[in-house]
This record gives sequence, structure tokens and C-alpha cells, in this order.
Amino acid sequence: SSLKEIKLSSSLIKIGSFAFSYCDSLISVVIPEGTICIEQYAFAYCTSLERVVIPESVETIEHRVFEKCSSLTIYCRALKSAWGWNPSWNAFRCPVVWGYTGE
Repeated sequence: SSLKEIKLSSSLIKIGSFAFSYCDSLISVVIPEGTICIEQYAFAYCTSLERVVIPESVETIEHRVFEKCSSLTIYCRALKSAWGWNPSWNAFRCPVVWGYTGE
């Protein structure tokens, strides 16, 4: 419950369903290049989450990954969503910055 920021392993391939959901102290997540899948509700109900960086390698994002993340801005290194991203991946309509090149 005191987790504020996570830097995931560079060997990570998939973030599982509900992996970080309800981590209401979580503020920032940088998903490493090489990750290819983010499963449903992975970050749902992380009400303090402000920033997530998604690498270009992500081919699949399942539905409602960021459900009820009311403070979140999503930074995508890709210029647009990949074919395998579920239409409801960002159902809560968090702001998205496409083509992000920062840290």
C-alpha cells in the first residue's frame, strides 16, 4: 500500500490481469521496452497514478487497463495504438501523449 513508483524488470514480457490494481499510493510506472502485453485491469483503481510510460514494443493492451485512474496521463512511445490494443484499453479517457521521447 506504500508503493509509489515502480520500475519494472527489463526482462518483463507481460503485466498480468489486476497486477497493480487498487495500489492507491502508486504514482508513476515506466514499462520497459520488450514488454508485449498488458492484461485487463492491470492498473485499475490506482487513484493516485499520475504517469505511465508505455514502450513501442507493447502489441496487446486488454480492456480497462486504467479503469478509474482519474489523475493519469499516459505517455506512449508509439505514434498510435497497435492493432492488438482493445478499444476500451483507455475507457476512462485519460490524456495520452503519443510519440513520447522523454524519460
